[in-house]
Amino acid sequence: MKRIILALLSVLIITAGASAQHCSVASVNIPTHPGTFAGLSPLPWDLPCMVAGQPVSDTIYFHNFDTVYIGTTMVIIDSLKLDSIGNLPAGLCWVSNKANNTFAGGEDGIIYVQGTCSGAAGQYKMKILFEAQTNIGQLPYGSDAETYAGLRYYVRVRCATAGCTALDTITGRTNDFIPYPTCPGPPPAVITAAGSTNICPGASVILSASYAAGYRYRWSTGATTDSITVTAPGSYVVTVYNGPDSTVSAATVVTFRTPPGNQVYPSNNVTLCPGDTLPLAAIATGVRYAWSTGDTTQVLMIATAGHYTLTVTDSYGCTAVSAIDTITTATNPVALILPNGLTLTAGSGTGYTYQWYRNDTLLTSETGQSITVTVNGSYTVLVTNTHGCHAVSTATSITTVGIRDLSTSHVVTLYPNPSEGLFTLSTSGRTGDSYEIHDAIGSIVQQHTIAGDRTPVDISVQPSGVYTLTVKHGATSETVRFTLIR
Repeated sequence: MKRIILALLSVLIITAGASAQHCSVASVNIPTHPGTFAGLSPLPWDLPCMVAGQPVSDTIYFHNFDTVYIGTTMVIIDSLKLDSIGNLPAGLCWVSNKANNTFAGGEDGIIYVQGTCSGAAGQYKMKILFEAQTNIGQLPYGSDAETYAGLRYYVRVRCATAGCTALDTITGRTNDFIPYPTCPGPPPAVITAAGSTNICPGASVILSASYAAGYRYRWSTGATTDSITVTAPGSYVVTVYNGPDSTVSAATVVTFRTPPGNQVYPSNNVTLCPGDTLPLAAIATGVRYAWSTGDTTQVLMIATAGHYTLTVTDSYGCTAVSAIDTITTATNPVALILPNGLTLTAGSGTGYTYQWYRNDTLLTSETGQSITVTVNGSYTVLVTNTHGCHAVSTATSITTVGIRDLSTSHVVTLYPNPSEGLFTLSTSGRTGDSYEIHDAIGSIVQQHTIAGDRTPVDISVQPSGVYTLTVKHGATSETVRFTLIR
């Protein structure tokens, strides 16, 4: 900023044509610059060239006179008060570093000029008016610094696209304003996109405003650069401006393409059994596939545990990555049969499901851990664990269905065996004793007293299976095993 020493009866105040250009703030707090000589210096006595439509913030340093000659009479300045500074370009105001704008003779001071210059391009001669107390009396309000001391100070305003015209101190002595060529209006504001404005999610596009020398930019996002990088869908507008001159662009709309589908079936946490394979299938079609294994097929066959992801890419280059699909492996259960007479038990433990077979034929109703054999044959069991893994036992052959227990006394017999429900109990010397019939799990299904050597037994209401008949004789008992076939 140019430093100027204002002297004599002048206090420099910059006003655009009227004293109303005094700023509303009381004073500025900028250090003064000690002056060497009373008067204005250095030449050419003007502020830096201002640009129409742009902010201004300039400081004038001045040094008040101690004495001045009016004609041949030397007058001593006691104090000087700035009344106004006229003929400042429109939009500017001034303020001094004194709240009352009053300075003693020989005192250093500050005048601060600020605002946004909206005046026409040209050269302005400021009009400095003051009043002063002197040793010969008061110089009145509105005294002109140029009239009393020949003091002149200039402000030049240029167009944003033009250079600064040289100061005219010849014509400027008599002309308060010397016009320059009229500033051109702002160019049209146009937004250019560096590529498509229909972008993939996660991508970006650069929007640039048309260049205008000396003009500035203000985007609808708040950015003030000539270009912005857009990463979100929306409508974007730019204003190209220079003070009051501005143009607004048409809206440029940025949209996001629909991302390709990235779903994988089946979804997470699938368990494989030994020897099994699992197809992981991409649901989306018409895209390129890239599995984390390096495969590029739509369906990936999985045989080992691991974490799998799928990246899909559509024809526009938009990509999407699936969630992590975790595949685990489990072990097969151990399947074996533990026989106990005609009762067969699968030895895999609890928490499993079972399916029994006879001669490789499915026994649809036999799904428990144990079965009681009623028909001779070769028995196997299919054991399945909670993961769906299964194993088949080796075969157990049963050939003793229908054969009476040899361990029982020949005093007690039951025939025919097997039967459809009607039997004859043959005893010798057991009249008055009682007998009990138990099913395969030990429940009593019938209990009677023996009336003679031949006693009819009817259990036709019971289901097919293996039963036991026990005759109690004092402290001893005799048992016969028999089969009911319905």
